[in-house]
Amino acid sequence: TFRDALTVDGSFITEVHAVALVGGEKHKLATASFWTDELNEFTTGPNMITGTCGDRGQFFLGTGEHKKCEEFEVAVRFSSAKIRVPGWTIKVAAAPVWGRISGPRHRLDV
Repeated sequence: TFRDALTVDGSFITEVHAVALVGGEKHKLATASFWTDELNEFTTGPNMITGTCGDRGQFFLGTGEHKKCEEFEVAVRFSSAKIRVPGWTIKVAAAPVWGRISGPRHRLDV
């Protein structure tokens, strides 16, 4: 609240998506998505991350789980994840939205 007259709702990142072509000449499409909608009151959840590895179908990851698709790797800790592909590491951490008035309950820091 600004001078007791104006309330500003902030904006936060609530989804992170990674897409990579892996497997050399196989050209497999690997994806991973981190969703705050899947987080519970402890900022964890069984389906925090969803993804695909080629045409093997969809996978779901929660706390302590990991998945490797060729050189694409996703590892979930308590409420954070690392997504790795050669030359890139994306670290994503979930956190509650403190002082929330409305909107998302969790945010993602990349």
